[in-house]
Amino acid sequence: MNTQHPQHATHPAPQPSPRFYTPAEVRDIFRISQSTVRRWTDTGHIRTARTVGGHRRLYADDVDALLSGGDTDGTR
Repeated sequence: MNTQHPQHATHPAPQPSPRFYTPAEVRDIFRISQSTVRRWTDTGHIRTARTVGGHRRLYADDVDALLSGGDTDGTR
């Protein structure tokens, strides 16, 4: 019987869950209209995910990049 058992199992490090903002939060942060938030997501300036209920959530990394004066192309 030639079975090998690793002495220490290696598991990948858990990845942190992405953070999200609601469209209303982004509207308030930038003091812009809801239609501008929608345009930014539609054009890819801020990536979005959808909740199970179909609501948009905006990736905090993209929002934070815009806040810090950078730009995002939504491809991260």
